Amino acid sequence: MRRDLYREMFTQESYYWWHVGKRGLVKGLLKKFAGLGQKKLKILDVGCGTGMTMKDLSVGNEVWGLDGDLAALNFCRKRGFKNLTRADLSKKMPYHDKTFEVILCLDVLEHLKDDQLPLREFRRILKPGGILVITVPAYPQLMSRWDEVSGHYRRYSRSNLESLVVRAGFKIKKLSYFNFFALTPAILIRFIKSRSSKKDYASDFVNLPSWLNQFLLFLTKIEKSVINLTNLPAGLSFICLGQKND
Repeated sequence: MRRDLYREMFTQESYYWWHVGKRGLVKGLLKKFAGLGQKKLKILDVGCGTGMTMKDLSVGNEVWGLDGDLAALNFCRKRGFKNLTRADLSKKMPYHDKTFEVILCLDVLEHLKDDQLPLREFRRILKPGGILVITVPAYPQLMSRWDEVSGHYRRYSRSNLESLVVRAGFKIKKLSYFNFFALTPAILIRFIKSRSSKKDYASDFVNLPSWLNQFLLFLTKIEKSVINLTNLPAGLSFICLGQKND
């Protein structure tokens, strides 16, 4: 990912609707499928970025972070985290078999040329019955300059993601689109930007008026409640929960 985007993420993660909404969705599904809040979990956040997800999950749990970028890990250290590892996800992960109850891989797989090897490694280092949570961008046809700036090799279809997770040895417990309400605006914004002659592509996470950010946060809470009950038929992203098959 472009280095300036890490600083933006570090600043925005605590309040921006996109980040807060995704973390809320992940936490809600972990409560339902992994017993979050009912027992102490050993959690690995793969591609931990600037560490806000780790901070959200750190109360009552043992949380570890892994990222391939030193700049990201330095931001995690600013949040006070020490259980951090720098590693290349194209290689074997530096953890023993059956180490973690939960692995998070949030908006990471699209950055990797080989997205199958990490999933096999996740299965190896998960304990029996462990939960893997994945988020990825949806709809290959929506590949844009923002994906290029973000370092994405691909976007996913439902069948692509499902096949990837099952081949790696996981039973799918949940597979849903999310950010349904953001899909149409994102398509329009990216179409407009694609027509621009500017060489520099600014972040899609534009500054918003407080009232608009709060309204979008409200929509993410509604969406979270719906996804806890059923799967959405469309959205800008996917969330998938897989359980280790033994």
